[in-house]
Amino acid sequence: MRLVPVILVSSLLPYPFGLSAPANLEHFIFFILSITLSVGVMATLVNLMYIFLFYTLNISGLNGIIYGIFMPLAGGIIPLPFFPEPFRSIAMLLPFAALQDIPLRVYNGHIYGVELAQVLGLQVFWLIFLLVTGHLLMKHTLKKVVVQGG
Repeated sequence: MRLVPVILVSSLLPYPFGLSAPANLEHFIFFILSITLSVGVMATLVNLMYIFLFYTLNISGLNGIIYGIFMPLAGGIIPLPFFPEPFRSIAMLLPFAALQDIPLRVYNGHIYGVELAQVLGLQVFWLIFLLVTGHLLMKHTLKKVVVQGG
């Protein structure tokens, strides 16, 4: 619901501030691949969040913690390239960079060549790792679930 209005408004802004088309078709294709992987990583992270909900009584505290971590480490507040080097290197290796920072930097052409293959590989790694972790955790969690009522 928020993506379409933001894209429309940002495409109407003048040059230095507005959203422009990717430099070439190759960047656009890799952006589509990266955003698809990003949706997968986000879905697995949200799934893990809801698996942890089995162990808590209220989701509000968990939501505050998780989204308080997601937004800064995904580059949602300040883009990751603006962070100081030790923090940036660590943040780029975490799954949160795969959510927003990597796809947007692929779109604008900031990531290309060997680095593009590395970040896409990192997104694939996090997607597979989080899928397997979520599956194992859900399998373990469902053994302890008790259904009340009849």
